[in-house]
Amino acid sequence: MPRLSYRYRSGASLRRQDCGFARTSLTVTAMASSFLSQLRSVPRWVLALTLLLALGILWGTLKPPGTGGGSFPLNDKQIHALAFGLLVFPLSAAASRLIPRLAVTALIFGAVIEVIQPAFGRSGEFADLLADAVGIGAGSLLGFWISRKIGARKTRSEL
Repeated sequence: MPRLSYRYRSGASLRRQDCGFARTSLTVTAMASSFLSQLRSVPRWVLALTLLLALGILWGTLKPPGTGGGSFPLNDKQIHALAFGLLVFPLSAAASRLIPRLAVTALIFGAVIEVIQPAFGRSGEFADLLADAVGIGAGSLLGFWISRKIGARKTRSEL
């Protein structure tokens, strides 16, 4: 059987025989590497704020039910949408070119949380994931709009 070779962006190659998984994992690795390299141009405080928001979401969604925190005037789905909107907003505003990958990453983050919640005495709900998606969409759109407004203002001031 002939050996096949795949090349990806960095120029490294992978030989495989009959396994489609190697090609898929290589593509995912290359995409992740590209995403991480694009994050280098984002201000550090934006990355730190996003990380703190992600940690806050983890704490809020994985703590045992009924512990800590007071009551909120919002229901569970509204809190999910607000939290994930806030999560994607800083990076969306700072680097709008990252929005598609950021949105997918945030949605995967929300899905992983919903899958592991039962291990923490909570119930994972598909409706929570839908609320996360609504928040991701709203936060991304708001961040995109603000990045365009700031970009237009900078362009006008440079003239």
